[in-house]
Amino acid sequence: MVMPLAKRGSLLDFLLSLTSEQNRAYQQVKYYLCSQAVLAVAALFEAGLCHKDLKADNLVLLEDNEH
Repeated sequence: MVMPLAKRGSLLDFLLSLTSEQNRAYQQVKYYLCSQAVLAVAALFEAGLCHKDLKADNLVLLEDNEH
């Protein structure tokens, strides 16, 4: 559905593509992405919605200029 539009793939794809050296270097990025996911879930909850299958494979990454 939406995956073909997500040019950067899923969060899981991103995390699995990191080497052990990159994994350490991207620690702050991973914290940021996690906080963004929590904020998104909070916004859904505030709107009276829920996500029943929340996992890294279902979170898509957009290009910087995509909204």
